[in-house]
Amino acid sequence: MASVNYPVNQGASYIDLVLLGLRRWPDRVAIWDATGIELTYVELEQRIWQFAAILRDKGLGPGRGLAQLAANRTDAFVTMIAAMALGARYTPLHPMGSLDDQLYILDDAEISVLVIDTPVFEERGESLAGHVSVTLTLGGAAFGEDLIQLAMAADRFVPETLPASEDVAWVTYTGGTTGTPKGVVQTQSSMAASCLISTAEWEWPEDIRYLASSPISHAAGFLVAPTLLKGGTVYLLPGFDPDKVLDLIESGINTLFLVPTMIYALLDHPRTRDADLSNLELMIYASAPMAPTRLKDALHEFGSVMMQCYGQTENVHLTLMRKSEHDFTRPDRFLSCGRPPAGMQTKVLDEEGKEKPVGEIGEVCARGSAIMAGYWKLPEATDEVFRGGWLHTGDLGRMDEEGFIYLVDRAKDMIISGGFNVYPREVEDVLSEHPSVAQCAVIGVPDEKWGERVLGAVVPRPGENVSEEELIDLVKDRKGVVHAPKEIMIVNELPLTALGKTDKKALRADFWAGHSRMVN
Repeated sequence: MASVNYPVNQGASYIDLVLLGLRRWPDRVAIWDATGIELTYVELEQRIWQFAAILRDKGLGPGRGLAQLAANRTDAFVTMIAAMALGARYTPLHPMGSLDDQLYILDDAEISVLVIDTPVFEERGESLAGHVSVTLTLGGAAFGEDLIQLAMAADRFVPETLPASEDVAWVTYTGGTTGTPKGVVQTQSSMAASCLISTAEWEWPEDIRYLASSPISHAAGFLVAPTLLKGGTVYLLPGFDPDKVLDLIESGINTLFLVPTMIYALLDHPRTRDADLSNLELMIYASAPMAPTRLKDALHEFGSVMMQCYGQTENVHLTLMRKSEHDFTRPDRFLSCGRPPAGMQTKVLDEEGKEKPVGEIGEVCARGSAIMAGYWKLPEATDEVFRGGWLHTGDLGRMDEEGFIYLVDRAKDMIISGGFNVYPREVEDVLSEHPSVAQCAVIGVPDEKWGERVLGAVVPRPGENVSEEELIDLVKDRKGVVHAPKEIMIVNELPLTALGKTDKKALRADFWAGHSRMVN
């Protein structure tokens, strides 16, 4: 029988899933935020359609672009869903992004409607407003129109036809730390697939009370739809504050999504040891690897609640390491990022696209329905990252006999010292085992003899002193002389990107000033 693609084969769209969740549990509390808003599921849907009515009147519709600069708040989520329900392309602007990057994104993404959270981003919003045809604000401002005020006086508008699964839903931009930001295109179907993987594979509590304290415009936002599908409540904080997070855990929060730097801050916070953490059932860590020693500290402090999710902007579901797989009888496992979830193929490939033997290092590559559709208006970059029928992550790793993947490093972060390959992640894992080390980062810096030499930047734990010679000897003993840093730099803090990851580009900048490239 010939293969025919009938319309009946089309899966659910992301909007279909959000609406399904909203209509399953009408009387439950759906969302709470620090502005004082608390809405039931039925009230949240009503608010979405009121916002949709105003956005439609302002010219937003299928194929048009809306960008939003907002902190975590209910109406930021409402704006996002209303725009996508109208068939528009939604583009979040990162709260910590530069003005130049944000202006570039408005132009590149062909944005016609801009929404600004005021007063949080009023100054930046005024700088952006003149670059789009329509500017709306979440609150009063000296520019634009107040979207909330307009929506509260509006009748609800429900489109006769909701977006199809193949329609573009989301265009989000990579951080720009490696050059001009690229727009990552997610369709309604790829976002729906991501939602369904999270819903099915993650170890959710029976009664979810999820706190997002990192931007829902990015990774933390991917937990909102699964929470609604399961009848839980989403709590939004405008930013990460250890005291507020601990307060909310004590009052009933049981699910957290945190980047490692936030977990380290909680571990080092003086209140944590005396806080009542008994409500915690799930702490998802993602966006960057955790140092194995600090991961063990977290398990001792918070209990068996840690779950790792490894992904990228291009696909948030590369691997998953479950709570039970954080096993003290398998200390090697603390270096792993887990195994592929159902619905994804994630493998370690060589340069020819063939699977590497167990234990050998290659590039982590993936296939699956949750992967992006490509880069916005960049067909050559899309072809390159999808070569051979796989998403090429740029991450180097190996796989063990049980299918667990161990990341070694980003391909571009590899150091070549004296002709030998040094993977910074391996050195960082050793340094982080020292009891006096809170955080560390390893980079290559120019060296006349070796081409590049290994340098470690180390943040000591509060009240601790650390010996540079002791750390160098530790790595030399564990990994050999090639991997041992030639220099240890003691610092008070490491530079971070807007997403809370260690910014190695900023760390390397002074060392490589005057060089035409950051290899030697």
